[in-house]
Amino acid sequence: MTDPTPGSDAPRLDALLDAELLVPIRSSSGEAPDPERIGTDAFRHGVDESGRRFIAAFSDPAVLDEFGPPRSDHVRVPARELFERAEAAHERVVVDPGAPTQVEIAVGVLPFLAAGIDPNRPDALRARRPVGGVPALAAPDAVP
Repeated sequence: MTDPTPGSDAPRLDALLDAELLVPIRSSSGEAPDPERIGTDAFRHGVDESGRRFIAAFSDPAVLDEFGPPRSDHVRVPARELFERAEAAHERVVVDPGAPTQVEIAVGVLPFLAAGIDPNRPDALRARRPVGGVPALAAPDAVP
């Protein structure tokens, strides 16, 4: 039997809206500082296979223990607040990196999540891809 791949059991994005996430920080003192006093630059970042950085967050203490940075302190942050802070810093977020429940959240989706809007709703999809936008250019099949 093979282990589940990262993201194979990922929750829907709307399930994260009311969640409280555990965000590792750059300390290992054993303290739990006030998240309001911690800046986005103090969050631990991960790096994906292509070398792009992301803010790592975890949905559960057990997932943090198994897949997170060892012996790292963390803060509890409401998901919408984390999404708002990440969007302001132009950083993408990966929830449960490396776990079967991994969810990658692109910077362009963060404003919707920060506002409490499921980005997969039809009205949000239209806002992400405006109707009447300029069509993509393609080479013509024939020259007139």
